[in-house]
Amino acid sequence: MKDMLRRMRFLREVGMCVLFVMAVCGTARGQDVDVTGRVTSEDGSRLPAVTVRIRGTNTSTVTDAEGKYFITAPADGVLLFNRIGYRGVGQSIGKRTTIDVALERAISVLPEVVVEDVEVNEVARPL
Repeated sequence: MKDMLRRMRFLREVGMCVLFVMAVCGTARGQDVDVTGRVTSEDGSRLPAVTVRIRGTNTSTVTDAEGKYFITAPADGVLLFNRIGYRGVGQSIGKRTTIDVALERAISVLPEVVVEDVEVNEVARPL
């Protein structure tokens, strides 16, 4: 009888451990959110080739020709949007599934450039 009670106690403990592990794994896996959106410029035109990256990771994607993107990210993460010639923007996900962003130009007018020609004197040296 004692042996049977030990087995039942062991099985109950193993069952509780399995339930605990399933509960922990289930909540950790459920924290990711599929995020979609569109990236545009200030004037509303769509921006292709914008890099969308999750802060603190190497996970990233690039917007298509329509400026649309899709990425799976943690619900408490931050998306970083970058493109050459535009100011980068960060957006908290906060369990949102759609995040649309408008980027503003980083440089409105390029400064004037002066190019000077410098004379170079070459001296022949024997080898």
